[in-house]
Amino acid sequence: MSISKVKKPAMKITTEKEAIAAIKKDVFNFSIVPKKLLTPELCQFAVKLNGSVLACVPVKYRTKELCRIAVKKHGSAIASVPKKLLTQELCLIAVKNYNSLVLNCIPLKMRTPELCLKAVIKNGIALRYVPIKLRTIEICLEAIKHSGGNPASFRYRTISSYIPEKIRKEVQLYGRK
Repeated sequence: MSISKVKKPAMKITTEKEAIAAIKKDVFNFSIVPKKLLTPELCQFAVKLNGSVLACVPVKYRTKELCRIAVKKHGSAIASVPKKLLTQELCLIAVKNYNSLVLNCIPLKMRTPELCLKAVIKNGIALRYVPIKLRTIEICLEAIKHSGGNPASFRYRTISSYIPEKIRKEVQLYGRK
């Protein structure tokens, strides 16, 4: 039998101390910590290392504070925040502190004009995730402005494809009235 076909024995975690050591070694080892060893403190320890670990945290431990820590560390953790804990403030943190394309992970009803504007200012491509009814002249112009500005570029053409026809005609596509 070749060495490449030999499987490593699964890591056995039987104590909180072993769990902490495993998580320190690789934060994604959190996902193999037995449920009986999980505590709010251990969950917070892992989330402080990498916010995306929130997806592996049992829902009963996902508190407002833990979700805030997770989203500040890794904006995409917004997708793992329970709906009852999802706030505009948390959505804004996700968009500001992470790639604004995280707008895609935010429920439609939470996508406000302010949030969408912040997202397209950070990355014009985020216009793709702005609800059509919120694609105003202001938001579309900001998306174009933050596309790099070269009408021949792929990025610019991609953004312009998300602009509603009515607005495209109004701003003559290139941001000039």
